[in-house]
Amino acid sequence: MCTMISQTLGNWKLFFEAHHWGSPETLNLTSEEFNQINNICEREAISRSCFLPRLMLKIVCKKVDVLQSEFGKCMKDVQTMKIESEIFESFAKDFSFDGISKKCRLLQDPKMPTDIGETCGEEAQLSFTKKRRLLYYIFDC
Repeated sequence: MCTMISQTLGNWKLFFEAHHWGSPETLNLTSEEFNQINNICEREAISRSCFLPRLMLKIVCKKVDVLQSEFGKCMKDVQTMKIESEIFESFAKDFSFDGISKKCRLLQDPKMPTDIGETCGEEAQLSFTKKRRLLYYIFDC
């Protein structure tokens, strides 16, 4: 059991290393895939039944948590629509090398929360505001 959990966690870590958070690959994960890692995150948060690398567990679980938040849902919803805000458009859709390097600057832009709210609603804006520090960490700012 612990070996399987450890392998699953390792696979998720590799997945997030290969695909930037918020990219179409991460946004298109199925609820079944999310359930798999959520079960591990919840179980290990309650009681450590397996000896898992804590930092790896924390990083993977946090990335999945943000993907499942209202802001993460907003990111998925806007992939197929034109966003009026250039700032949010760039943040949500540009995963080129140049786009990735701009993520930290875009996260600091004071207009970003408002632009998210105008595009996806107040819940997504609030979610972004709460998760912003974590996004700095995810994008290595």
